[in-house]
Amino acid sequence: MLSASLATALYLKNTAGPSTVWVLGEKGLGEELELHGHKVVGDNEKPRFVVVGLDRELTYEKLNKALEYPRSGAELVGAHASKRIPEKNRKVISVGPIVKALEYASGKTAMIIGKPSPIMYELAIKRLSATPSEVIMVSDEMENDLLPARRLGIKTALTLTGVTRREDIAKGTRVYGGQRPGLACRQGGGTASPHNSGEVKMSGCR
Repeated sequence: MLSASLATALYLKNTAGPSTVWVLGEKGLGEELELHGHKVVGDNEKPRFVVVGLDRELTYEKLNKALEYPRSGAELVGAHASKRIPEKNRKVISVGPIVKALEYASGKTAMIIGKPSPIMYELAIKRLSATPSEVIMVSDEMENDLLPARRLGIKTALTLTGVTRREDIAKGTRVYGGQRPGLACRQGGGTASPHNSGEVKMSGCR
């Protein structure tokens, strides 16, 4: 499994080495960063990176503290940049809007590691020792998950269990530049199998 937190920890380690980071996010993000050699610093230390993840207890004070560091030279990093996530039968703000707020206030552009950035897909493919044409991306979100995968030549399957609905696919062809998922599945528990044509088929999908 490659989560956005793990991808962020690995990418920073691979490109910058073990680094000092200040985390705007929940406990798991900081733990993942520390597990891979990074030092999570407190409010009185100067980090090399400010790493932004999902924070369900986000406050105005936390945002202002996160803003201080990029304005003093730290690099801004988004664990991912999705707009919304489903929670308790509604859609709520995800990491992307938090990153955008800090970009706007600091005047800096964040480095996005997870979806929809190609960095996470490329890390996953490398860890699988595969090529893009040999893997399939399965997700419930067309815009942030499947479209970036298609741009890299990865096969895609949309599960109709979350953010994107079947009626959104037809409407979305205009928004998504005519792009559609390779498969649409009513449930996410289908079984994938290769066919002679090179296409990937999944039960419960069409």
